[in-house]
Amino acid sequence: MSKIINWQPIPDEVDSTAPFDGKEVLLYANCEDAALVWVGFWKGTVGAGDNAGKTGWWVRKSCSVDHQLSRSEMPAHWAVLNRPV
Repeated sequence: MSKIINWQPIPDEVDSTAPFDGKEVLLYANCEDAALVWVGFWKGTVGAGDNAGKTGWWVRKSCSVDHQLSRSEMPAHWAVLNRPV
């Protein structure tokens, strides 16, 4: 059974309408000629190692590697990530 994805806009300011709590979500960005969808999360100023103090949207590149999105990759919308059961 397929479900419709309920995309919601990401506000410019950190507030309660988007998940700025580190929870994994779907992120959508329209970059030049491509529509991109990632599994990502918001990271605040906490962290360890190379990622310490880097605030912004991050995406999973693999099971153990994260990538911080650049300004040109900024997502405009987010949706709840419903994992398969």
